[in-house]
Amino acid sequence: MEFYERVLGPRLFKPYGELLAREIRQDIRPDAPPASILEVACGTGRITTALYDDLAKPLGLRLVATDLSKIAVDMAKQSVGEELLREVAFHSDVDMADMPFADDSFDIIVCGFGLMFPPDKVRVAREFKRVLRPGGRVYATVFQYNELFDLALQQSQARFGTPSAIMGAALSLADPAAITRAFFLEGLGRDVDGIATSCPLSFFLDDADTREFLFNACILLEEFNQCDAASREGQLDEMLHEFHAQVPSRNYRVKAWLLRGQVGLGCKESAAPGPQPDFSELDVFCRSPVQLIEDGAGEPRRETAMQPLRSYRAMKAAFLAEYPAYPEVEVEALRSREFSRLDACHVAYLDHVGGTLAAESLLDEDCRMLKTTVLGNPHSGSKPSQAAYEKARAEIYRFFHCAPEEYEIVFTPNASGAIRLVAESFPFESGSDVLLAKDNHTSVHGLREYAKAKGASVRYIPLDPELRILDSSMQRSLDRLAPGRAHLLAYPAQSNATGVRHDLKWIRIAQERGAMVLCDAAALVPQSVLDCSEHRPDFVAISFYKIFGHPTGAGCLIAKRSSLRKLTPPSFSGARCATTRDRGLPRTGFCIATTASDSRSARPTTRPFTP
Repeated sequence: MEFYERVLGPRLFKPYGELLAREIRQDIRPDAPPASILEVACGTGRITTALYDDLAKPLGLRLVATDLSKIAVDMAKQSVGEELLREVAFHSDVDMADMPFADDSFDIIVCGFGLMFPPDKVRVAREFKRVLRPGGRVYATVFQYNELFDLALQQSQARFGTPSAIMGAALSLADPAAITRAFFLEGLGRDVDGIATSCPLSFFLDDADTREFLFNACILLEEFNQCDAASREGQLDEMLHEFHAQVPSRNYRVKAWLLRGQVGLGCKESAAPGPQPDFSELDVFCRSPVQLIEDGAGEPRRETAMQPLRSYRAMKAAFLAEYPAYPEVEVEALRSREFSRLDACHVAYLDHVGGTLAAESLLDEDCRMLKTTVLGNPHSGSKPSQAAYEKARAEIYRFFHCAPEEYEIVFTPNASGAIRLVAESFPFESGSDVLLAKDNHTSVHGLREYAKAKGASVRYIPLDPELRILDSSMQRSLDRLAPGRAHLLAYPAQSNATGVRHDLKWIRIAQERGAMVLCDAAALVPQSVLDCSEHRPDFVAISFYKIFGHPTGAGCLIAKRSSLRKLTPPSFSGARCATTRDRGLPRTGFCIATTASDSRSARPTTRPFTP
């Protein structure tokens, strides 16, 4: 923020502030002078200063300056003169789409380079209309073209696989159609000739300031931010060289759209809030018996009760027409057989990734088994417990398509417990790299503390606009891994946060670059199959609770035996353990539980276990 005020303020924002003040002055009618001006997105106060010096002070107008950012407003207060600070009311934390001002409060609204950022332009236009008096005007500027910003955008895209978000947002209204359309929809463009006018200028920026600008433009990019100081300097040198090649004069061209709007006759009528939504039909539908909804048994006679049913049946018919392969009969039978409590409790369950609902048959079978089977303490060699354990292992091997000769199964309290085992035991060292996807579960992000404590470096792989792993950034990070070190890539097969399913190709590519891979499959496997014979991850974290919904406290780590040999567990807790030597492993000290029901069934030890 300090850089933008110190360097770009006088070269870029001050000239356009003076332009806005001139345009407003020319439009003022002597017979109807304005009394007040509201500036939104005031930034560091450069445009505020022009509005005060050229309009508010000589004409005796009230000037109010606002910004969503408190940092920007504090910077503005430090930058403007004492007189302006005394005469102008500054307000921070003000969203231009939801302002704390009464209706009909101002005659003019000014927004210098702020309309690019709010996502809902129509809502902003509606709010402008609300706080303006009849006949009030809007004056705004947005970038049509900015050569400096555009070059920074190109360089960040080419070098880091993702453009600078700040530069992208700043240039997002090169075509002003989104804002002019919003002005017309809210009636702000009907009485204005030429809503958008192009206004060019150019400014000089020396190498030192250009370099500082590039640093500020790139520092929020994950890949640049994680570079060491020498690498950053090298990247800045190369980008500055490209700037010299394209703009040898250092004079950067700028064009800005000058946007105008006015609250015309009848425009204010549409500013009144619409009616509150009516949920009465939905309420009637939710209280209707299931048999009535699906079968039409005992059709209600009242029209108010029939209308929601007609709407539901019409939407269902449209859905089935669009997706003819949808197995409606099977799904409804499954719902009735296994999840009838949804209808009985009038509940729509939407948290399947957080924890699925347990099927009624599963609950019945577990209850029957517990009532008819004697399961001994899992530490004491109970044969029924051992049989249950071996059966569970066999089913896991079958479901995940992995062989006991290649993979070991370590039962844990949950997926987080499986991740913790890897985090505690991984041979991180100086020179190791840990690569983490930005949308990892918090349990996976916890790896970084174990890694840093042993001298390893941690790098984050950013996501693209569709929230998928950015391929170019992942590839560069893998290509930079130092040979001969223990590296780890950890990412989710399916994101817990977004539901995006990431490409499993990175497992093989990372292994080819010398890294081991921890695949968090907790969100994926309740809905899909992870084929370990095809993708062959080193470690897979699983939560059985998310698959079955019952019982809690059950998960596992599926680990390659060859990778498990490289781990060094730091601790041990009580349980009956089978020596890893008996399972074809060296004596790493991993405890192999004797039953799937024991929540303490996987614990590491600091020294080899001898039977």
